[in-house]
Amino acid sequence: MKKKKQDKFHIDLDLTSMLDVIFIILMVVMCQLRFDAKSEAQNIEELTAELAEAEESADMYKSQLEAIENEDKEVAFLMVRAKFDANDPALRTISMFRDTETSLMDDITIRPDNEDEGFGNFEKKLDEYLVSADAENMPVLLTLIDDRILYRDHVRISAILDELKEAHPNLFIRNGEE
Repeated sequence: MKKKKQDKFHIDLDLTSMLDVIFIILMVVMCQLRFDAKSEAQNIEELTAELAEAEESADMYKSQLEAIENEDKEVAFLMVRAKFDANDPALRTISMFRDTETSLMDDITIRPDNEDEGFGNFEKKLDEYLVSADAENMPVLLTLIDDRILYRDHVRISAILDELKEAHPNLFIRNGEE
């Protein structure tokens, strides 16, 4: 009788299926970790390659930035602007700038009665600049801003620039707007 009582309270649990499930889950987790380890190694290699590429690009950009910062020492940029007054087309002005802010000469006012003198003064000022210490040993890129210029002034200034270009091999001329 005792035996039956013991059997009543004794429960046999079959853990085989539960262990199978646990081992399957464990295998999946281990395989996943193994794949992650492989992909992490690949990621590290890819990131290292990208870092080397980024460092090369940074060096290139630094050298370009240094070149841009030193461009004033290597090339002289000039702008010549000739424009007319819309209210009085006979009144025209010529300005010359080293950069957008530094004026190299006072504005030359040209009227029909002083055209030759005004254009002669412009040619003299530009020639003085081209032989000055600022521009003597470097190329000079001159841009003629022609957004509000009269045709006759454009022809006259272009002729002056062509003469100066022949006299000064370091002068390069570009026509165009800002």
